[in-house]
Amino acid sequence: VIDELSETDLGSAAEWVTAQAYVESLSDNRPELRMAAASGLGRIGDSKATPALVKRLSDPDSRVRARSAVACGRIGDPQAVEALEDRLHDDPSVDVRRGAADALGEIGTEGALSVLLEAADDETVTIRRVVADALGQFGNVTPVDTLVRLLGDDDETVRRTAMFSLVETLSNAPPQQSQDVRNAAADRLGSATTDDVIPPLAEILTESSGAPQRRNAAWLLGRVLGDEYE
Repeated sequence: VIDELSETDLGSAAEWVTAQAYVESLSDNRPELRMAAASGLGRIGDSKATPALVKRLSDPDSRVRARSAVACGRIGDPQAVEALEDRLHDDPSVDVRRGAADALGEIGTEGALSVLLEAADDETVTIRRVVADALGQFGNVTPVDTLVRLLGDDDETVRRTAMFSLVETLSNAPPQQSQDVRNAAADRLGSATTDDVIPPLAEILTESSGAPQRRNAAWLLGRVLGDEYE
């Protein structure tokens, strides 16, 4: 797309040359070219492009802002966290806000986690669901309380996503933290109802292709429900 719209030939160019061409295309007056450039920079993954992508997070075209947010997540540069926070809280486009939440989960720093935790009670269902999904990527005890709280959300998709992320949190925890995370999750789940806990955990047990996820779902069921449901 870049070749066609910008009338250049990047097919045999070195990656850094291609990245520079994409950065230059981010300032083109055609939004389609800016979108393609943002996607290309996300694919290359060079953090040198982060400042240019952060600038495009304020693009007048929401499609460019959304693509730029996704690219920032794929690059994973913490420099983008503050700008992504602004998009997550204030952007009028749900697609942009969703892209910002996903990107923060991929960046995975403590700062990114703090932003997501603040957005967990957003009034928009889509944002709460995306935040719940992103929180499963951190693998530490910090998101556990928020994920358990989201198990009581009014929306079923948010509740199911929160449970899946809780299991992912257990599965992704570093070995030295895994037992602390597991115990914290089990303790917090004591306040959830069986209707919140059993269906999503049973779904993970029967449908997940990942052995760690099935193992942790079974462990959580055993810890939370106890002998009464054997």
